[in-house]
Amino acid sequence: MQKTTKIIVTHVIVGVILILTFIAVKMIDSSKKSASGMPGMMPSANSMAPGGAGGGAAKPGSSTSKEAAAGNGTSGAGAGNANGGTGMGTNGADGGAGAGKNGMAATGNTMPGNANSNTSGKKSQTVTPVRTVVANEVILQDYVMTSGDIQTQTSIEVFPSIGGTVVQMNVSLGSPVKKGEVIGYIDPSEPGSYYAKSPITCPISGSILTAPAKPGQKVQASSVITKIGDIENLQISAKIPERYVSELSVGQKAEIKLEAYPDVSFFASVVRISPVVDSTTRTKEIILNFDKKDSRINAGMFAKVKLFTSAYKGTFAIGQDSIVSNSDKNYLFVVNDDDTVSKREVTLGKNVDGYYQILSGIEFGETVVTEGMLTLYEGAKVRDIGK
Repeated sequence: MQKTTKIIVTHVIVGVILILTFIAVKMIDSSKKSASGMPGMMPSANSMAPGGAGGGAAKPGSSTSKEAAAGNGTSGAGAGNANGGTGMGTNGADGGAGAGKNGMAATGNTMPGNANSNTSGKKSQTVTPVRTVVANEVILQDYVMTSGDIQTQTSIEVFPSIGGTVVQMNVSLGSPVKKGEVIGYIDPSEPGSYYAKSPITCPISGSILTAPAKPGQKVQASSVITKIGDIENLQISAKIPERYVSELSVGQKAEIKLEAYPDVSFFASVVRISPVVDSTTRTKEIILNFDKKDSRINAGMFAKVKLFTSAYKGTFAIGQDSIVSNSDKNYLFVVNDDDTVSKREVTLGKNVDGYYQILSGIEFGETVVTEGMLTLYEGAKVRDIGK
């Protein structure tokens, strides 16, 4: 009898323990579900509830709480809006993710387009800063660079009338002289014979351009004593390479630079072109006269000559760095009225100093991107920072 009683008591105790365990499990499960806002399935971070519910904390034991908060206290960021979405909850308490009005919880991300959504439902477009220019006619002036010597327009070499020894010179380099003036004497005497001194006279008026012969120097009738020229009227003698001969013409303008005045530009015009090409240097000589007299210009100076040749007109021109090349094709970006760009294929012409003629593809008046084109694409949004 006692044994049977013990068995019954044992069974009762085990049963009570099982019941208590089951109740405890249910209470724990109920607590977890209560924290989530509803007994049942929880959706993922992208809520299917209208607008979605933000991350926050529900009041303990509530299944459809509007009052949520993140952390302890009476206010905080969480799911406080009735329709979900991110808002400011009140009277919050410790807990998990708050629930929206319809009872389905989420972590705060919403479906695009909802009234309480954090995003507008449309992808924002990046605006690229650029610089632009309006396509107008640009004249490209081609040119040839060469060098030359400044000399007098009129000059002549002076020869003695007889050979002998120079015994006297009355002039020096740069001295002004007049036609018929005696500038020196030659003694034609030889050992055993004596002759009167022979004068050296000026054939023209001007200035002494080269150092005259020295006294005691032996000269012949073919020897050059000095050179006389008109330093008031100067010209430039320059050599042009054979490949540019077809572009030469009388009247062409040139810009002249001198070593003594590097920041000053002098201007001259072509007055004569040699009829032959030098077979040794493969160049053709041209003569240029200065447009204006200038006391700073002296005979014998070295000149840098920029001879202007062809002028290319009637087209738009742009720097080569603004052109995008791809598979032997060239493109420019044109700005539309809505500040987007269109990629336009263009045909290139002459190149002068890094600027290309645009023969086709661009119309006058269109706005063309000159800087910032490397990151552009068809339809890209731009902003002109040069305005």
